[in-house]
Amino acid sequence: MKITTEQMGVLRSLVSGHDTVRYSILHEEVYQTVENHTNRMLAIAPVVANIVGFDFDYYDVCAFILAHDLVELGMKQDITALEQAQQAEMKKKKEEYEAKAKIELGEKYGAWLSELLNEYEKQESESARFVKWLDKYEANRHMLEIDLFAEIGLINFAVNMGNLIKATNRLPIMKEFTLKHMDEELRKVWERNDSLDEFLELRNRIV
Repeated sequence: MKITTEQMGVLRSLVSGHDTVRYSILHEEVYQTVENHTNRMLAIAPVVANIVGFDFDYYDVCAFILAHDLVELGMKQDITALEQAQQAEMKKKKEEYEAKAKIELGEKYGAWLSELLNEYEKQESESARFVKWLDKYEANRHMLEIDLFAEIGLINFAVNMGNLIKATNRLPIMKEFTLKHMDEELRKVWERNDSLDEFLELRNRIV
């Protein structure tokens, strides 16, 4: 769907200045806010697209980036990716919260926002799949930059890495770029922790 400039401003205002923390991808003592994560995705998107030759609608991509974490803004207690992977009830709890939040956002700001969130969730367009990939890639990049692995452990990071692989498999144009990212930067982490076999097993999911 196409949203108006005014609606884009609403999305920007919803994200701006919000201090909700993304504990899903980071240790609670070294956090990243939703706003910071969103801004980094906005900056990374055109750079990566240019590298891989991905011709995308930047306006649509910006809308999805600004909207993709809105359902998490009111969460009092985040449910980590590892908790969701290990505990079905925690995954269900987060899904129920996000479904409720989506309805409330639509009621407060209009049906267009519900439609935008639904379109992103369905992952039917290349723009939506690109933003899903960016979401997982930015999380990986952030953890690499602050060397957070000692804090969260490889198991937690492997869950996020697995999500990046899933997103890559839904958008084949990102395969070569993702493999290069893994080989040049992520391999070092697994070698440092004597877990290269586990790394290769993860990597092989997109080869």
